[in-house]
Amino acid sequence: MLNSCKKEYSCENCKGTNQPPVSKAGKDEVIALPTDSVTLNGSDSKDPDGTITSFLWTKISGPASFTVTYPDSNISKIKNLIQGAYSFELKVTDNNGLIAKDTVQVFVYPSGYSCDSTRPVVNAQLVPIGTLSAARQDLYTATAGNKILFAGGLGGQSGYDISTRVDIFDFVTNTWSTAELSQGRHGMTVATVGSKILFAGGVYQWDEEKYTRVDIYDAMANTWSTAELSEGRGYLASATLGDKVFFAGGYYWYNGHHYVDRVDIYNNTTNTWSTASLSEGREGLSATTAGNKIYFAGGSNATGLSQIIDIYDGTNGSWSTSTLNEGKQYFGSISVANKIYWAGGFNSLQPHQIPSSQVEIKDINTQVSTLCFLSQEKAAFGTVVKGNEIVFFMGAPSAQPQNFDIYNTATEKWSVGILNQGLNYPGIISVNNKIYVAGGERSAGGGITNQVWLLQW
Repeated sequence: MLNSCKKEYSCENCKGTNQPPVSKAGKDEVIALPTDSVTLNGSDSKDPDGTITSFLWTKISGPASFTVTYPDSNISKIKNLIQGAYSFELKVTDNNGLIAKDTVQVFVYPSGYSCDSTRPVVNAQLVPIGTLSAARQDLYTATAGNKILFAGGLGGQSGYDISTRVDIFDFVTNTWSTAELSQGRHGMTVATVGSKILFAGGVYQWDEEKYTRVDIYDAMANTWSTAELSEGRGYLASATLGDKVFFAGGYYWYNGHHYVDRVDIYNNTTNTWSTASLSEGREGLSATTAGNKIYFAGGSNATGLSQIIDIYDGTNGSWSTSTLNEGKQYFGSISVANKIYWAGGFNSLQPHQIPSSQVEIKDINTQVSTLCFLSQEKAAFGTVVKGNEIVFFMGAPSAQPQNFDIYNTATEKWSVGILNQGLNYPGIISVNNKIYVAGGERSAGGGITNQVWLLQW
């Protein structure tokens, strides 16, 4: 599980018993030209045991054209904006000299563009259909044949014990069975090719030990076997193209940080392995198959967050690179028709992890990206498709843990799903137009659950 996943606010010069102020820069803003200005509102900033004595708005990224009016006020207007994505920082100082910061993003689109800033609310529900054999969070989910596997995860008395348990649901007979991974590890990746599901790599809970192990389940034969990656690591990404599975990137700790550029490639037809390399080593990246290509995007490395996209072309076996609009890790990624959706994720690591709300939508035919946004900043969440709708579900703790985002690819409209409970780090998978949600940690101290539901609205 990721550490410090919840959005926090930095505190400089903290001392004594004085509590730091809280900076709140407000919600992300979206405008379309010819509108070239927005109002940023930091009036929700506060100091729990004193007063805020100063405000300061500054631009930290984005195009060169901008003007900040009233930079030292809690409410400021930003003018002379041009097309692009901006980030502005609000720094507040309290009466004892303590400082806190928060950021807000401003997306400026071309004339006529709309991103549904006003979104209808959809009342959703989790309908119980069964239970896992052991309560846990951060599961690895996959399907092959008529089976859905809910594997590994964290649970036990501490809530962070690594599990080897695999719960297997047969959705034809509505029966459950269990199995065990050959090794308990965290930070795995999972992929399906043909009738096989492969659980690959991983690390010990705090990254000190790396694993090469690949557990392979054949859903048709109902058998398990193992293989080995050429290099052990966790927090890697995987994708399937044709009869091949690609396991890319990753990280491990051994006398320092190691960011891996290795790509292990499994050929299901010949049952053989080969290797390739990314343009740079990184972890927390995504891997998405679109058309005849795989896009290995983002992640982090020794110097910070990466915008690199390594692209493998299955037609001729060649590699090329492109870039994301923003560097990020642990973000949602999915391909529908001719478009890839890269959503949310952590777009800042220092002084702490800060989630993003940005959604980059890339048309793989025109190679043109447009930007949109989620209803809130979030990271490490599941992304699935049901019919024409993409669901950007729950993951790391967020400001509104009961909310998730829905995008209709046919109408190009957004809505916000609301549940009667929040859920952190559940497993989620869409099979036969049904969305299954398993395990996770209930928000507001509800503990880790063993429940399995259908998500409906």
